[in-house]
This record gives sequence, C-alpha cells and structure tokens, in this order.
Amino acid sequence: MRAKTGTSDDQTPKQLADVTPQNGTIDSVTRQPATMSTITIDHALLARQTLSGLEDRLQRLRLVIYGDVQPDDHANVAKSQSVTGRLKAIDKALGVFESQTSSVQELLRLNKHNVAKFQNKDEHYVDAGDEQVAAAVVLAHASQYESLASQLRSIQNVPLSDASSCADVISQFPRIQAAAHRAQQQQNEIAMLRQCSADLVGRWHSLGVLSLNEALAEWEERLMAAEQSIRQGQARRKRGIEAV
Repeated sequence: MRAKTGTSDDQTPKQLADVTPQNGTIDSVTRQPATMSTITIDHALLARQTLSGLEDRLQRLRLVIYGDVQPDDHANVAKSQSVTGRLKAIDKALGVFESQTSSVQELLRLNKHNVAKFQNKDEHYVDAGDEQVAAAVVLAHASQYESLASQLRSIQNVPLSDASSCADVISQFPRIQAAAHRAQQQQNEIAMLRQCSADLVGRWHSLGVLSLNEALAEWEERLMAAEQSIRQGQARRKRGIEAV
C-alpha cells in the first residue's frame, strides 16, 4: 500500500470511495477503530453486514478492473476475521486499487478537479433548519395524502365476489378452450378461402382481361390487313379497266 504524505495531491482510499457514490461501486467506510466491547450485539451484526456489502462491492470492482474475483476460500477466511481486521483488509484493497490501477488513478484525478460534478445532489432535499419550507412542502402534498387514504378505505370496502360464481366460471373453462380452438380453426379456414379467392381473381384477370385484350389486338391487326388487301385489289381492277 502506498504511503500517505498528507499533501493535497495525495489521494487516499477514502477519496477513492467517494469518487462514484451514485453507482455504488466503492463506498466510504469509517476509519475509526471499532471494538467489540463498545457496541451491542445488534450493532455488531449491522457492522458485519455492512462489511459484507463492502466486500461484495470490492469483488465487483475487482471483476471490472482485473476480470476475475477472489476464490471463495479466501473470502471465507476474510469473513472469519474480526471487524477491525476486515476493515483494514478493505482499506488495504482500496489502496492496492489506487496504487496499481491507472484507471482508478485517473478517476481520482478527475474527482479532485471536478468535485462538484461527482457530488450526489438531491433536488428534493430540504434543509432541516428551514421549518417554513418543510411545512410548505408537507402542506402542498396534504391533499394527496387525503385522496390516497380515501382510496385505500374504498378498496377495503369493496366486497369480494361469491365463491360460487368463480367456481362456475372455472367449470366453464373446458368449453372456453374448445370454443377458442374452434375459432382458431375457423380463422384458418377463412385464411385458406381468402387465398383461394385471391388465386381465382388473379386467374380471371390473366385469362379474362389480359388474354381478351391480346385477342382483340390480334383481330384488329387481321382486319387492318384484310382491309388493306381489299383496297389493293380494287386499285388493281380499276387500273385494268382504265387500260382497256
């Protein structure tokens, strides 16, 4: 672990924990020594649970940075230590991340020069000392509380349906399934009829419309050829009569 010089340029694991408070990758932990004699059993359980959460987050951070996690036996050994020992181990792991990882160092540098951007600002935060603002906020939402309470009371007053009607509906379920199956079959038959109708319309259009147009065009060409041959014959006969 890198030695701390106490200057402003030196970043500590505590600062590393404050870099990304929004995504929960690293959390800050207290550096005050904890003794089992000064806390109750509930506080000890809470401390162990908090340390377990911090260790899990360290494992996720290790997975993101190095691509692997510590073995389960190592984690079990760490959890068997005292609260102070586990806290020191977490502090040491943060120091290792700080000293050996360039990405974490860059993150610390960004946090140092942009402290305001990394702070989690709650837009709904109200200063506890400003009682007038807090009272105004509560009074502004008083109507919502009343409407919600009335809705909850109305839900409680809604009577439940009779069990016999539900049993009748359940007994009709096989018939409902049969009707749904029959409706599906009818839809399939209708789809087939639509396809056959489309094929018939296409065949009628190709034979009754397009073929008829082609036949009419052919007949018109034949009539024009016959008319031309008749005119040519009449012209030849006329020239023969004039020659005689």
